[in-house]
Amino acid sequence: MQVMSRSSGDRLRRYLGVLVAIAALFGAACGGAMAQTANVTVEASSAPPPAPPKLCGPASGAYKICVNPDPIATAGAPGANVTIIWNLTSSGWRFVKNKGIVIKPMNAWKVPEISPTQYKATNKREGGVLYKYEINVINGTTKLSWDPTIEN
Repeated sequence: MQVMSRSSGDRLRRYLGVLVAIAALFGAACGGAMAQTANVTVEASSAPPPAPPKLCGPASGAYKICVNPDPIATAGAPGANVTIIWNLTSSGWRFVKNKGIVIKPMNAWKVPEISPTQYKATNKREGGVLYKYEINVINGTTKLSWDPTIEN
């Protein structure tokens, strides 16, 4: 009778194979989803213009809306799921309820409000379609709006 034993190299290859299979299943389950994050700030209108990729809209009174990056460029193959998350990071400001981010035209975009300072948009990657979107923020008394761009 012959006794067979597995070497540590065989076990390592088997575990590596299992890890690769799990990663492949996770990627398939996620549908190749790509997430892009944009940070929105409200700055004093007298602040100097920022360097790209951060861009600010025109001043409205004492304030202006800035977003980084602009334009937001989604990634992935056409048909892949894409997600954009906007985080409003300026203290005392929040997105206007249910109108903080409005994509024009809406088409297949889904844009739920996650919190008063966060919005999320999902769609399928379209391969270079340009969308204007409106950012609407408020600090209790002052409301600001601006239309930057998404390249999906």
